[in-house]
Amino acid sequence: MNNILLKIRFSLLSKLGMLPKTSVVEEKEQQILDEYKSLKAIENSDEMKRFQDLHEFVHSDEFKQRKKEINSQKYEDTEAYKKEQRLNELSKDPLIKTYLKVKDSNELEHYNQMKNSTELNSFHELDSFFNSSALKDFKAELEEKRKAKKKAYHDTLKKYRKLQKKYKWFYDFHNSEELAFYEQFTNSGKLDDEQSKKDPEVKRFNKIANSSKLKRYNDVKDSKEIKDYEELHDYVNSAEFKNIPDEIEKLVYKNTQEYENQKEYEKLKKSKEIKDALKFENSKKYELYTTALASDKLKEYNELKDYVESDDFKKTKEYMNTKDKFKLSDEYKDLQEYKQLGNSDKIKWYYKHKDDKKFDFYKKWRNTFYDDFDKTELDNEKWLTQYYLGKKFLKEGYSQATDQQLFTNGENLNIGNSILTILTQKEEANGKIWHPRFGFYPTKFQYTSGLINTAESFRQQYGIFRAKIKIDNGYPLKHGFWMVPDRISPEIDIFSFDKKSPRKVNLNNYWGEFNAQEKVGIEKSTLSGPDFSNDYYIFSLEWKPGQLLWKINGITVKKTTKGVPEEPLYMIINSGVQADTDEDKLPGKMHIDWVEAYQEN
Repeated sequence: MNNILLKIRFSLLSKLGMLPKTSVVEEKEQQILDEYKSLKAIENSDEMKRFQDLHEFVHSDEFKQRKKEINSQKYEDTEAYKKEQRLNELSKDPLIKTYLKVKDSNELEHYNQMKNSTELNSFHELDSFFNSSALKDFKAELEEKRKAKKKAYHDTLKKYRKLQKKYKWFYDFHNSEELAFYEQFTNSGKLDDEQSKKDPEVKRFNKIANSSKLKRYNDVKDSKEIKDYEELHDYVNSAEFKNIPDEIEKLVYKNTQEYENQKEYEKLKKSKEIKDALKFENSKKYELYTTALASDKLKEYNELKDYVESDDFKKTKEYMNTKDKFKLSDEYKDLQEYKQLGNSDKIKWYYKHKDDKKFDFYKKWRNTFYDDFDKTELDNEKWLTQYYLGKKFLKEGYSQATDQQLFTNGENLNIGNSILTILTQKEEANGKIWHPRFGFYPTKFQYTSGLINTAESFRQQYGIFRAKIKIDNGYPLKHGFWMVPDRISPEIDIFSFDKKSPRKVNLNNYWGEFNAQEKVGIEKSTLSGPDFSNDYYIFSLEWKPGQLLWKINGITVKKTTKGVPEEPLYMIINSGVQADTDEDKLPGKMHIDWVEAYQEN
């Protein structure tokens, strides 16, 4: 159907009241979407995956073969039977019989009590020490430690006395009345008095100041040697140093814990409890018992015994002696589960509707952008509120040379009840104009309005682009939903309202180089329809390689293969005025319920 017929059909549908209502279109789309989501939820559910797995299994040759194999099983062929026979064989083994006899004996019980006792453990530790070279080494080490400590003590004392004698002159002068006079007179201030130079005290001061004794004292007083000596002096006169002789005297064997341990060892050797425990520990009987404990044979015996006494073994034996084993099998449970799942309402509904053509759209297309303005403020992650190039290069907004209004940075946008409203108002504002010939220049506007675009958040080549919009009637108001790249061309007007009648909408596309008139391509179409200011309408563009297709409320209204863009574009929605208008027509409003985009899978 060509564009003329499409326009005529749309006009007739509008006049006859047969154009699908937006609410009905939305309700139908939402119903199909909800059903499709339900379909996908069932398709991706664990329940469906389980059903499909069971379907494949139940109808397989493997399932049929398993049924035969299960009913043909015999107890004598099972691992459980073999384990039971092996347990009977091990029970007659001499090593196992000896182990079983000893493990419950009084001798083992007494030994086990003693084995973990403090007395026996102490005996073994002490016996190991006193019957080894450790005792001899300990005594030798103790004596060596005593000698070393004694030598260190005398060496320190000798060093101290030597240094004490060496620095006696220093401390004699340090504590002398002569030095005290010198330091006191230095701070008296008499040295600066000219008349006191003949004073005896001044003469005495000068004599001390020029003496070799003072010079020698000053050379030494802050030296490391004096500091080391004073540290040694403090140490030698400390309680710690004075206690060293007593510590040296205590470093003899009779004063050690080892000496006390030796007395305890002699006592433990005479204990009857320990003698009995040691006798059993060294007996042949215990040797056989421990051999059995460490043997793989006993390990195997215990594992088999635990298994044969377990519920699993009893159930296995009972099962293997059952005539119709298949009904007790997991395969039978799988079969019953498969039948139950196949009869569930969800799965029956899925297979009844999974190939319905009404779901073809959602199978073919995936949603790539959506905003229903359900927040209290505009989502700045999705929308820019000024021309992209203005923000990028001017760091501020601007309007086109043909615009009468200034596009404010969001001030003319209002969100309420999940509706974004763009307001066009009569008010003065200063801003910039872009003119293709003269570039940017400042001007004063008499009107303000708003725009939103996805230049920074979303661009797409090919797909479906839709918005549910209601416009205000009132020429010279204008409203638009359009798409561009970073340049002025190509441009697709999904719709443009700029006529005197609210029943006429423009569907345009532009391509080529606008700075070269001969290279510009323009295809404009004006469509007559309902009063678009009375209700919301869904305006959409389906863009495929080599084709553009416009729809309103799902009705195709225009097709073209001319000037089809081959690069990603972004969406713009805006309002404004074309010329001066009466204030009673303002503020002009453009209401946007939602905006969305799809891309073909």
